[in-house]
Amino acid sequence: MDFTGSHWGRTVSFAGCTFTETADFSSSFYEGEATFEGATYRSGAGFVQCVYHQDVRHTGSVYRTGAEFGASTYRGAADFSRALFYGPTDFGVSVFCGGPQHPVNFSCCVFAEAADFSKSCFCAYTDFSTVQWMDTAFFEYCIFYDGTAMRGSSFTGEAVFAESVFLADANFSNITCEADADFDSCSFYSNYRSDESEYEGAVGFTNALFLGDVDFAGARFTGDAPSFEEAVFAPGVLTRLPHKNQPSDGHQHPDTAPAIELTQAPAGARLLPADGTAQAHTLLSTIPHQIATVQGREGENMNFLTAGNELRAATESLWEWSQQVRDGE
Repeated sequence: MDFTGSHWGRTVSFAGCTFTETADFSSSFYEGEATFEGATYRSGAGFVQCVYHQDVRHTGSVYRTGAEFGASTYRGAADFSRALFYGPTDFGVSVFCGGPQHPVNFSCCVFAEAADFSKSCFCAYTDFSTVQWMDTAFFEYCIFYDGTAMRGSSFTGEAVFAESVFLADANFSNITCEADADFDSCSFYSNYRSDESEYEGAVGFTNALFLGDVDFAGARFTGDAPSFEEAVFAPGVLTRLPHKNQPSDGHQHPDTAPAIELTQAPAGARLLPADGTAQAHTLLSTIPHQIATVQGREGENMNFLTAGNELRAATESLWEWSQQVRDGE
């Protein structure tokens, strides 16, 4: 079924529909709410470069083959909770620019093959809790402007978050990673939690930036403990960082120190200069107003490219500051 380029001026619902052939809604524009809840797509599903001005729901939908949602703009809430993706899934370069009342929800989803969210922007609270990632999960170069929850999720394939930016709390508590987890060059401007998590592959935080508390309480690592080589920590934050011991079964199970105020960087890392945290918070304080300006704009031309560029521009000064910090300037 070909709905490419369609314009929906009011509420539209495909709830419970079964699409036996490829359903292509790419380049569609939705002025009202759009509901695809409980739909089944037996062939391909295409929602590339769509613009949603109100809430969109794909709750409980089933995608039997590949599903493409990339380069879309979500101005309202986006609810994909409990969806089942059996084929490769692409949400890359999407912009979720709804305000605080319009969260992004992917909780309890299953991704049987690779899922790509790279270079996406998430303005509202984003929930990826208890998701099953059965292949590689790509989140490189994402920006999370509000809180992010990955708690309770399981990653069978690689978890790739390299170069992503978390401006609010990042909750990775109780996750399971069977393969490598890549957080190299990530920036955490608020608290990071990965307590009670289990890592079986390599875990990298090389060149990462931490301005908030860091909590690995009860985390278990089958291989080496995480690498914080060349990472930068703000002085005075509360940390529970992992360290290894070697029990008789031959596996490395890190014990976790009590929460302490960080006065000395972990091995291979360094502390932020005394005035660095204040500089970062000054830059952070300007971002909400700039985001609100983008969110307040209306019009059909507010596509992923326009919105994404403006949102990333809001963090440009912060990015430049972080690069100077990493370079030791």
